[in-house]
Amino acid sequence: HQDLLRMIAPHASSFRTFKFYSIGEYLETNWDILAPSFSRMLNLEELHISCTSSEGTVPFSAALAKLELVREHLPRLCSLILCRAHFPWTSSLYSSLNVLKLKGLPISYSPIGLLHLLRANPELEVLSIECDSLENALFVEDQTTRNTLPVSLPRLHHIRLFDDVKRAIFLCEKIV
Repeated sequence: HQDLLRMIAPHASSFRTFKFYSIGEYLETNWDILAPSFSRMLNLEELHISCTSSEGTVPFSAALAKLELVREHLPRLCSLILCRAHFPWTSSLYSSLNVLKLKGLPISYSPIGLLHLLRANPELEVLSIECDSLENALFVEDQTTRNTLPVSLPRLHHIRLFDDVKRAIFLCEKIV
């Protein structure tokens, strides 16, 4: 697996789509091999990252949080699909997208953080949010969430929310 990553890394500048699947235990090592290539992926339009582990999910992977991948490295990126391995909400990768699919989010994710992220994507057309499990879902609307300003996404034509019902309703009410 790592030898293959080393072989493809020099060709990164020609990638339009890059799909990366890893087992959680090896994610950090694999990213260490690939990380220098991302600054050369100037033509990349679609990035898919999927991570699994023997214990199930690896949400908000520490390896991805440490990876200093910024939007400027991927100027043409318009589709970001992440499954059980997510960048921090504050990452600049979550901006100027047409397609955003987040699968395997922990049920405790912040809907306000998600709305903030969506504000950086006014051209978003497809949004898919899928939590790993709805067991022990607890979303309580409070003064902070009620006062959160709506997000305007005029081009959004497809939305999929596999989430706690109360949080899904909250998100739908805040996306206009």
